[in-house]
Amino acid sequence: MSVPSGATKYASLYTAQSSDGVLRLGNIVPDFASDTTHGYMPSFHDWIGDSWAILFSHPADFTPVCTTEIGRLAIKYKELSDMGVKVATLSCNKVDDHKKWLSDVVSHCENGITIDFPIIGDESRDVAVKYGMLDPSEKDKDGLPLTCRAVFIIGPDKKLKLMLNYPASVGRNMDEIVRATKALQLSAKASIATPANWPNNHENIGKRGWVFLLPTVTEEDQKKHFPMCHTCKVPSGINYLRLTPADDKAADAPMGFMAKLKKAFAMCSTPTSAN
Repeated sequence: MSVPSGATKYASLYTAQSSDGVLRLGNIVPDFASDTTHGYMPSFHDWIGDSWAILFSHPADFTPVCTTEIGRLAIKYKELSDMGVKVATLSCNKVDDHKKWLSDVVSHCENGITIDFPIIGDESRDVAVKYGMLDPSEKDKDGLPLTCRAVFIIGPDKKLKLMLNYPASVGRNMDEIVRATKALQLSAKASIATPANWPNNHENIGKRGWVFLLPTVTEEDQKKHFPMCHTCKVPSGINYLRLTPADDKAADAPMGFMAKLKKAFAMCSTPTSAN
């Protein structure tokens, strides 16, 4: 049985559509059709299907930071795929340019990678505008209007769960993208929220890796579904810092989920070498 006041209730606090057309958290992401390095994609929504998905944009092909980012994303691809996450990347270049550039990406990354996810060709900049990566006034300008380095993490319900925007001059941390995706999946399954720096949190009180109950979880549901819940005492006297251990999740967590969670803890905690 699910937690009535948990993840579904919390998600309902976000609206599915914005009133001004600006894409925000909780909104259903725009659908689109496009050419990709894996062939024509008639519907982004259909491509996602019942999976989680990451749409990962980069400003331009044949640029230094983007080359390292696609290489690092390729290293993380199997881990993301094992989590049930599909990955697609995008820039405002031709698909033929993507294909030529990928040989440089593979050559520069010392980890022996292959690029197993599609790269979307958005030469018209239509997708970039729909997703707020580019101002509409820049859409038809000559030269190189740069899209931001954007990350959109999307749930099986096609709703935007997380959005990151970086400037063209700063590369993204793929470990953080994987960590955030794990946290989103865990929250959706188990009606919890991950603290700052999770799973490396609350070690000073002997509760490393513990997670918070969502604010919407009632006291009744707390007692029923989270019997090991620990409330941190604070000067305000308000009982809102409600921690629960990794082996004390909601009753609707599927078989084998806890084993995957513990593996996620280990992978998030283990430093990875730079390429």
